[in-house]
Amino acid sequence: MLKEYELWLDESGSFENERENAKDKEKFPWGFHPSLIGGWLVPYRHYRQEEFSDYVIADPEGEQYHVAGIDKDEGKRLAFDSMRAISQKDNGKMVLFQNKELEDPGNRELYLRLMAAGLLQLIQGLNAAHESIKLHVIIARRMDMTRENQDERAINDDEYIHMLKRYILSKKRAGRVSLHEDTEMSISVDSGRKDNRLKMADYVCHTELTLYSGMYTEKEIGEYETLRKKGYSYSFTENTTENSINIALAQGNIADALKTAVINCNSDQLDKMLALIGSKISAMGYRGGKVHLDQCTREFTTYVYMEDDYERSESYLETLLDVVIPFFEERRLPVERFRFAMELLLADMYLREGDIEKAHKEMEKCRKAEAELPASLENLLAHYQLLEKESLLAIDSFDFKKGNEIMDGACKGFEQFLECVTLVEAVKDKFKNAISEYYGDALCMKIYAELFLQRFAPEISDRLVNESDIALEQYGPHEGELERHREYRSVIETQRGNYDAAVKWLLMTQKGRINMDSLTDGTKLIKEDYSSFLKSVIESESKVSGRYYLMYYVKIMAEAALSEDETIRAMADDMADVLYSRDNSGIHEKEDLKGVELHRTDHGTMTAERVVRDLDNVLRRSTYIDYHPLEVNYWKQATYRMVKKQYTAAVELYKKALKVCYAYSDYIQLAVIGLGIRAEYIVCLIDKGDAKAIVSEYKKLFQKADELMKSTSISSIRDFISTIQKAVTEANENGVLNREKMWSASRLITF
Repeated sequence: MLKEYELWLDESGSFENERENAKDKEKFPWGFHPSLIGGWLVPYRHYRQEEFSDYVIADPEGEQYHVAGIDKDEGKRLAFDSMRAISQKDNGKMVLFQNKELEDPGNRELYLRLMAAGLLQLIQGLNAAHESIKLHVIIARRMDMTRENQDERAINDDEYIHMLKRYILSKKRAGRVSLHEDTEMSISVDSGRKDNRLKMADYVCHTELTLYSGMYTEKEIGEYETLRKKGYSYSFTENTTENSINIALAQGNIADALKTAVINCNSDQLDKMLALIGSKISAMGYRGGKVHLDQCTREFTTYVYMEDDYERSESYLETLLDVVIPFFEERRLPVERFRFAMELLLADMYLREGDIEKAHKEMEKCRKAEAELPASLENLLAHYQLLEKESLLAIDSFDFKKGNEIMDGACKGFEQFLECVTLVEAVKDKFKNAISEYYGDALCMKIYAELFLQRFAPEISDRLVNESDIALEQYGPHEGELERHREYRSVIETQRGNYDAAVKWLLMTQKGRINMDSLTDGTKLIKEDYSSFLKSVIESESKVSGRYYLMYYVKIMAEAALSEDETIRAMADDMADVLYSRDNSGIHEKEDLKGVELHRTDHGTMTAERVVRDLDNVLRRSTYIDYHPLEVNYWKQATYRMVKKQYTAAVELYKKALKVCYAYSDYIQLAVIGLGIRAEYIVCLIDKGDAKAIVSEYKKLFQKADELMKSTSISSIRDFISTIQKAVTEANENGVLNREKMWSASRLITF
């Protein structure tokens, strides 16, 4: 629907060198305010000059046509009376184009560019709210204010239009403007001395320029700021956030607009943008709004999972749940599924960083949000997603059996549904051998739970392999969907002692990126295979993803080093050689790594120096906080070093792992993992023969366990800590620590 407006604009300031003016304390004793263009946006109608007679001097003399030429108190009264009237009676919105960024392209050019930039942003804002608009712009005639031409020549209508066209064209070329095809605008120039509408615009400019000069009371300042907040305020260098939101809304991309607002806006800006976005969704009706809110769910889910800093992701989600969604709910928008998805995503963020206490509290909100969803066929997936997070919460709370039981029920449910599909007459021919990614995902979570049980129940290994085989068949032709299953399969094979198979499954996660020739049965793995895998991870995976791949790699390396089979131990050494960029001369406490050649590729020689630097980045390049699995990466490398009797290096790695575990007191999962790491660290100290350090670390282990017991009320975590405490206590035989019992205690943590 076409919306028609009239825009009255005047200006204040000389549009001179703004940077120099900003430094001139004598010229601007109350603080510098840059040159600006301002006025009113009002619904279009025929405005008569006499309508404004109460707000102007009846017979102005000299400069009295301009507010600066009127008595101060009288000018204030007229200005505020006019602003109240236009805002309340005519539903007018204040408009300001300000040169806040202090650009200095020259007097005349600056004024015209500021006008063009402001008009363009205003049009985009109106497009975002109403799509097609017609704007009648009336501008107070301005003289050329350059000193050599001052009072000689006025800026005419054609110059405004020419500059606006030129500015819009430049922005279109840069891809930074989107205008609705039905947008129309007319520009006319009139005398600020004669047109009362332009005098109303002059009041806005003068008040803005002098607001903090001391001539206004706090009440007057507050009243003006309220009017300004309700209006449109733009700056010369574009407000890229607001501009981006307006472009997205004009293009109908609600999800992009909302994401930009949540990520970049402060609270005041967000309130303003939400009103615009909410209005846009409301205008679409139920079905259209629902489609766009579903897209918002997908957009935020993708963005949050790509964000490496979990706390930043949590901040975005909390803004959605505490501010955005309640705002939409007040406008009766269909946000129930959006809320559930974001609550679930926030719970997942807490789980990923190991903040189990917060995860438990958030899961309560997830259950309530899911209860608000109707028991419809469309919401079956939502119920499964809740079960999956319930299982993960149990696992991360060290209740592995409960996690497994939840997913066992979910898997049986999917099996029954798939069987039912084959009985439906209308579809049974198409779905004779139905598969389901949801079923594959459910099996994946079930396998994850069982991986923690496998070390203590090796008899379930064959079942795990069978479940893995079934899960791998659920995804059709898309390789990317299989990566997590292949990661877990590598862990299954590691814990079965099939280290060659474990590495091959891990390498298969990079299928399509590295040479697969060595993965056929009976083919021996060589160093180039390990190097290609690590290089692919470094170059193609995100920070967090890269850490997980490295975790699986060093886990295999550490476990293989413990093998009694000499061939397997040699494989572990090869993996370590590549990881640490060593040559084949052997493993030493210290080497000169610079320039050691790893292998040749089509792109040249990959050297030790490059690999060490890049892998170091995989370990350390988080934005603010170090999360799981960084502690496991350090831990398993420490295990390998300990087995090789490289105690100095091992001790440093154990310390790094423990530092990650105890960097933040609210990451309970990491702290519990730290108990296992410290127990193994003590084993390393026993082998090293460092009696003093053994006593110190043994005391710290109990101290940390006691602190954890006091910090959590979650029964499964408390039970698990008690199990570790008991095992560590039993390792103390008359003041002497039994190495094997201490080792067994460390193995209770199965990461």
